[in-house]
Amino acid sequence: MMWIKDFLMRKWIIIWLLLGALIHPGVTQERVVERILAIVEGEIITLTDVQVALAFGLFPSEKGKKQQLDLARVLENLIDLQVVLKLAESEKVNLSAESLNKAWEALITRLGKERFQRLKKIFGLSDEDVRQLLQEKLTFDQIIQKRITLITSVSLDEIQDYYQNVYLKNMAAKHQKPRSLVEVMRDLEIIIRKEKGQAEVRKWLRTLRSQADIVIKDKEMINHFRGEKG
Repeated sequence: MMWIKDFLMRKWIIIWLLLGALIHPGVTQERVVERILAIVEGEIITLTDVQVALAFGLFPSEKGKKQQLDLARVLENLIDLQVVLKLAESEKVNLSAESLNKAWEALITRLGKERFQRLKKIFGLSDEDVRQLLQEKLTFDQIIQKRITLITSVSLDEIQDYYQNVYLKNMAAKHQKPRSLVEVMRDLEIIIRKEKGQAEVRKWLRTLRSQADIVIKDKEMINHFRGEKG
């Protein structure tokens, strides 16, 4: 991450962080020492990077997941992000100032101004730091969306199969009257295309990661995130 390099130029960095209170108010404050978790294509991902991404909600959270599992998921997201950003260096990605400003305003609205300022203070971030994070995430999202839209072919057989095995069962489970295939065909086509696109993206990301230079530096902490021993 670009901004974290400035942090690492300081010899010792100690951050007072309300890990639980950032997501769930009322949790006791604890002291966290900066730790490098992984290096992806020469870019460092630290514990602070993961905590910032989680606290600012850069990646959608999964309901019902324990916070440590959320940290593990965000770390994986950040590894994917760095791998894809390396690809962006060779691709032309046009990110407008308008889209960045909209994302900035949406972030402040979602967090609330008071919480937004408090998080910046806790992590020692400037507005420019947060904008850099948003720019990286928007670039990542734009590249991923391009991959999804590459999936354009959805056959009639696929739509009929989805209608019979997914749509009708869902309607029955909800005790709702199903619409005819003709009525929902277009909606089902969109759903199928999106699901196929997401599956293709997951496959593509696995391929990129297998080809990337990824070094895991703190397996003990990562295993703790995942709830694993050893």
